[in-house]
Amino acid sequence: EGRRLDGVLGSSKLTRPVVLKIDTQGSEVHVLKGAQGLYSKIDVIIIEYWPYGLLRLGSKPEDFFEVIKQYPYGLIYEEEENEIPSPMPIVDLIKALKKFPADGTEAFHLDILLLGSRDSLTPSA
Repeated sequence: EGRRLDGVLGSSKLTRPVVLKIDTQGSEVHVLKGAQGLYSKIDVIIIEYWPYGLLRLGSKPEDFFEVIKQYPYGLIYEEEENEIPSPMPIVDLIKALKKFPADGTEAFHLDILLLGSRDSLTPSA
């Protein structure tokens, strides 16, 4: 049985910072749509951008871009890098993502961090 994250965690008191990891092999748009009521409670979302998987499960990259607009900042995370890059405004992240092949013919994916604020990755004192 599938349930929306809003229904599962909506009334829960969550201790901050709240980090949500979504790697659902192409269902990321559906998961984010089911968590819209939680956006104000989630500080960081780690999510996979995989156009091939999105297309296989009935979403398009444009649908992904539309749902991630709810977060003001984001970045592309690459494990090979020694440092986490600086967060960028979500519109700039979307522009960067649009430069990658999105027709589903290339089997690449990217890990994305969506941030509720520019300081979401800064440890609190």
